[in-house]
Amino acid sequence: MTEILDINDRIKKIRVEKKLKHINLSEITGYSPNTVKKWLTDPSSKYYQIAPIQALKLIEQWLVEGANINHKKQVESFNKTAEVWALMNHKGGTAKTTSTINFALMLGKEKNKNSPSRNNKVLVVDADFQQNLTKSLVVFPSDIKLSVSDVIRVASLEKKYSYKKEDVDYGLSIDLLAATSNMSSDIAGIEPHELIYTLKESLEWFKDYYDYILIDGLPSKGGWYVAVMAAADKIIIPFTPNKFDVWGVADVFDHVKKLRLRTINSQVKVAAVFCSEITRPYRTIDTVIIDEIKERYPKEFCETLIRSSVKVKEGCDSSPPLCVTEYAPTAEVSDDYRQVLEFIKNA
Repeated sequence: MTEILDINDRIKKIRVEKKLKHINLSEITGYSPNTVKKWLTDPSSKYYQIAPIQALKLIEQWLVEGANINHKKQVESFNKTAEVWALMNHKGGTAKTTSTINFALMLGKEKNKNSPSRNNKVLVVDADFQQNLTKSLVVFPSDIKLSVSDVIRVASLEKKYSYKKEDVDYGLSIDLLAATSNMSSDIAGIEPHELIYTLKESLEWFKDYYDYILIDGLPSKGGWYVAVMAAADKIIIPFTPNKFDVWGVADVFDHVKKLRLRTINSQVKVAAVFCSEITRPYRTIDTVIIDEIKERYPKEFCETLIRSSVKVKEGCDSSPPLCVTEYAPTAEVSDDYRQVLEFIKNA
């Protein structure tokens, strides 16, 4: 048993040292990404699997022949660039979709910090069964191109998708991986222990081509809800001053903790908790709820409260949609959005 554990531990050590991802180890050994994940999971997990000695030999051969000489460019390509944000709260009505659209469009208007000659490249992913993000960016259902269902279906079959810009380009400043009406049934057909990794693996096919990927989360709990969080680097939690929203915020923190403890995604973190809509003057209950969340999550809490404004909805409803900072650049709510976005970027 010690020898068996040594094999898995050696693979884990190489993965950390060379900053390899599941897909990288899959390409080196020829085993599927899902099988590789089972080697890297905790030995106490029911999905844990003993790695064959041949897999370790292939990886060690790669270290000698590939990592040091022939595969230098390939290794560099493993370092994906896109930062993945997921806007999450299982409570509905917290402005997840509105926030996703505005933050994505705002990021798309900014110059890239590493390549100032161009703007950021941004992909938005509609992970909500209600398709509200897709409906905001696509005129007719028949216009939908590549969907979330399409890529998770490919991933679940352990196949690969080759990125094509035209698959996600709708003539906007941001690209879209759309939701379709059959997404719920497609997801239901994937085994739960596979589902949790499916979106994360699918987004690997896009990371080389974008600076930011923003996922619009869903207002309900379940396997897909966790899979969306597992795919993210940063979790952003919008809330409104409503006592039910407090439960939604706490639930996201609990799931992120489990994802890290179980090494499903050891890098994911809650980057920001922000009030997405508040009417002034504040009610007493507003202050009580905001202060409670601030006290519980002082590091993640964003002091800027986004005020309720019709300008935000008018911008989103424009054709093409406009972020509030472009639609009403001098409005106070535009300053709110700018400050919250800076908080998230710096988190």
